[in-house]
Amino acid sequence: MADRYGLAIIDEVPAVGVRKAEYFNQATLEHHKQVTMEMIMRDRNHPSVLMWSLANEPASFLKESKDYFEAIVNYTRPIAAKRPLTLVTLSDYYEDVAAPFFDLICINRYYSWYDQEGRLDQITMRLSQNLAEWRKLYPTKPLMMSEYGADTIPGLHHSLALMFTEEFQQEFLTAYQVSFDNISSLIHPETGYFVGELIWNAFDFATKPEVKRVGGLNYKGLFTRQRQPKSAAFTVKRRYEQLEQIPTENGTIW
Repeated sequence: MADRYGLAIIDEVPAVGVRKAEYFNQATLEHHKQVTMEMIMRDRNHPSVLMWSLANEPASFLKESKDYFEAIVNYTRPIAAKRPLTLVTLSDYYEDVAAPFFDLICINRYYSWYDQEGRLDQITMRLSQNLAEWRKLYPTKPLMMSEYGADTIPGLHHSLALMFTEEFQQEFLTAYQVSFDNISSLIHPETGYFVGELIWNAFDFATKPEVKRVGGLNYKGLFTRQRQPKSAAFTVKRRYEQLEQIPTENGTIW
């Protein structure tokens, strides 16, 4: 389906939650190699697959992870079918010891949600600073935002754009996108180094029940579980319609 409809895929192995030093061992590495091989052999002939992601939010700030990720990258590169390798990191630029081994850096950030809750005014400044520091440390590696989002209860509104309201989600996403557009390789082809964004999430989804999950749901979707749009869905629609009108270097429309 992705091939038919022109959807771009980052194909990722199920290496999620590798968050403890003792997990970076030989047994885990051998299993990691196996599932990576299976993924690539299964999907390498799909043109929709742009790159391979070898982990999601691992503890790549731990010294034990350095040799581990160097080994999995060295194993994967010869079989990668000439596609870039990445990992999705929650670690920061000054502590991530795995980033040097990958072709592209995908980062997850939740300024104004899990970090400085509700401070919409801090997003653009803090995010721009963080992306600039990543670029300074890795001047040849493209950057991508692989997760950003805010839980939003459908139909909840407030004039002050408080957390969990539809107004908050709209302003939250827009503040991030200001930072993205300032360094976008699409908008600034000569100087831009930011190559993409993935909003977390397209749809609300069920997850483990806990205090922060009302009704056992993650409400970060642009759409409800019933596939009805929240206000932010229209905000994002307008954004992509505007991006579609940006001329490329050869004069055509992107």
